[in-house]
Amino acid sequence: MALVHHFSVTSKCGDYYIGNDNFDKIAIHDDIILYMIDTIKWVISFNPSKKIFVNGLCYHGITHFDSNLVKPFKNIIIGWRDLFSNAPDDFYLTGNWITIAGSANDGEYEKISVNRCEILAKFNALIQYCEQVENDENLILVHDGI
Repeated sequence: MALVHHFSVTSKCGDYYIGNDNFDKIAIHDDIILYMIDTIKWVISFNPSKKIFVNGLCYHGITHFDSNLVKPFKNIIIGWRDLFSNAPDDFYLTGNWITIAGSANDGEYEKISVNRCEILAKFNALIQYCEQVENDENLILVHDGI
């Protein structure tokens, strides 16, 4: 099972934890989120479980962006979209260091295979979600972590 982060738009009122499979979601693989994580930490979001504001995404939980919080997140995604738009059709990102079982000193960096058209489509859809939330104070962008 792949580790995936889901993004969706829902109403501020109501229980977004129940029946949230009823609306469209954008799925972004964990490898991509981890590659972007340092820049995502620049934005303020809301952790509804703890009822506190946090930096970045709640990696293992739910994160909210309302109309007042979503613009910086959208701008980060736009930046990554614009950067990746210059990539070849298929490209690799350097991922985490992976050690080889039984050998503490041997390992290599994971190579993350990315298709430019696929990732740009996901970023564009996420940007559209952000714009929906920006323009309607009754909506929130919901991130559902791994």
